[in-house]
Formats: sequence, structure tokens, C-alpha cells
Amino acid sequence: MERTEADLVRRGGIAFPPDSEDAVPEGVIANEGLRTIPPRENCGNVDAKQLTKGSRLLIPVNVDGALYSAGDGHFAQGDGECCITAIEMGATAVVKFQLKKGEAARNNITFPRFSHPGYFLPPEWAAPRNFMATMGMPIREDGTQEGEDLTLAARNALIQMIDLLQERGWSKSQAYIICRWRLILG
Repeated sequence: MERTEADLVRRGGIAFPPDSEDAVPEGVIANEGLRTIPPRENCGNVDAKQLTKGSRLLIPVNVDGALYSAGDGHFAQGDGECCITAIEMGATAVVKFQLKKGEAARNNITFPRFSHPGYFLPPEWAAPRNFMATMGMPIREDGTQEGEDLTLAARNALIQMIDLLQERGWSKSQAYIICRWRLILG
């Protein structure tokens, strides 16, 4: 089991050990690969209901030869798929990839980000339009997974959003104030 997952299990968190019987491909990757249940720096189980047709997802890639896989489609879910459930459905996804070497390092992107050019739901549902979002994972700066630590995940999402606003030309102080007032106004 990968070091951070083994540590998480020792502290009472949820993680499934690698199982080569169910893994594709087999061998070293099956026995040592990261599990997909927890969200993590390289995406994992992100379950963001705003990731719909037309979304753009930026995923930091930290290894050469990285692979991509997509999992279960959801007919409906709450924010973050709390309780590890949603209304599952069969789905077909068409995905286009564009490798942007070094962009994550240049822009200090440590967690996935996504944007959508239009509405992710029908506009009459008062869904936001043309937005960008950051994801916060319950992972400390030293790489320690903290399982279900929502405070740490929210903090990491806020830090990522401040960084994103700075990339768009705002100062750090301005970005912080924008985030503060957005949280207050809803």
C-alpha cells in the first residue's frame, strides 16, 4: 500500500489497499499504484457536479508516462459526493487532451482546476455561468493525506483560488479580499 494511504488507514481513515486481482494493468502498477477513492493532487475521485459537458479540467501531471482513466458517471450528486454515494449511471465520455509541459510548476498549480464556458445546469436553475474553480484536497504540504479533513481541503482550495486570481493580474491582497467577499455574499 502506498505510504500516504497506509498512514491514513493507521489513523482510522478509509483507503483500500492495492488489489492486483482487480487491477488493469497488472504487476507493479496494480500492486503499487495509487487508489482512486480519495481525491488527490492528480485528481482521483473528484466528483465535482460542475464538471459537465464542455468543462475544461487542468490536472497536474507529476510523472512521465502518466495514464488517465475516467470512472463512474453520475445522474445526480451533492457537492463532493458526501457519504461516498451518488446516483450512478452508464455514460460515454469524449475527452480531448492537451499536454502543457511545465505549466503546473510555473503557476504553482498543485491541485486540479476546472472551468466551464457556459452554464453547467439549465440557466433557470440559477447555475453560475462562465466560471473557474479550484479544488482543495485534504493533503498537507508535506504530502500527508488527512482523509476527510474538510477544513484542510477548504483551506487548500482557497489558497489555489488566490493563486489563480494572482495569475489573472490581481495582487495577493486583492485576491484574498475578492475571495472573502464572495464567501460572504454567496
